[in-house]
Amino acid sequence: ISPNGSEYAKMLTLLFEEQYQLTSEQELAYQAQRLLSRLVTDYAKRKKTALADELAEADDQKQTTILQAVKHLDDLVVQFSKVES
Repeated sequence: ISPNGSEYAKMLTLLFEEQYQLTSEQELAYQAQRLLSRLVTDYAKRKKTALADELAEADDQKQTTILQAVKHLDDLVVQFSKVES
């Protein structure tokens, strides 16, 4: 039996409280920032793979656009990988 939305939310809340009840707010913020960094990095990798496939079949103008998109993804990864301790 799958739980409904409110039961699922309650389970997540209890799991969070149990795991992080003794963790400082600063440590929680640090962990959240690291998770965000990983999420952005994984997103960029998936997008770059798709863009690489497009690049193989693109004309010169489209290639320039694709390469600019790749650069934007690189900049995004750099922006979100700056984890402050």
